[in-house]
Amino acid sequence: SGNFPSALHFEPYELETEVFIPFGINQEGYPIDDKNIKHSPLFIDLYGNSLPQIYFGSDSSMNGTWISGLNVFGFPSELDGKITTTSAAGDLDGDGDRELVFGSNDGTLYALNKDASQFLSYPQSNTIVGYPVLNDVDSSGFLNIIFVSSNDTSSMLYVIDHLGEDLSGFPVLLSGASLFGPAVADANHN
Repeated sequence: SGNFPSALHFEPYELETEVFIPFGINQEGYPIDDKNIKHSPLFIDLYGNSLPQIYFGSDSSMNGTWISGLNVFGFPSELDGKITTTSAAGDLDGDGDRELVFGSNDGTLYALNKDASQFLSYPQSNTIVGYPVLNDVDSSGFLNIIFVSSNDTSSMLYVIDHLGEDLSGFPVLLSGASLFGPAVADANHN
């Protein structure tokens, strides 16, 4: 936080005065005190205007704010379950607009459009943990959504396409409970 010094000059009189322009952490709309934020926020430009927005889950709502502190149109978006993951964003359907992807404790994976309307909802029975990963696993030209769900004794690895359909061979049962999301790499460089 700080101030920019300035001197104003008027003719035929001269008046020197300091002008203060606030910047830094004392910005309008911040800090956000009335929300329970448990996961890292996502800073991304879903609108394509070079001004990133801030997206974060708080209990059972997904919030989107502009850097100015104002809510992004359509946000917050209220959900049935509590958000249990950080968010990812990517153009799932190839239309040039990114979608916001995250999971909840009721087992639903959500993908929202930039106006918070629902792009995709994928229900399954366990809490989604960690974070979703977006990658074109099947080389279809569309991003797939990779995520892990878990209960007290086992976990499942899911890979779904942009239509919400399971990729062949998924989900995969993992032994033991998992607390973390998946990682994706091209280990054999193909």
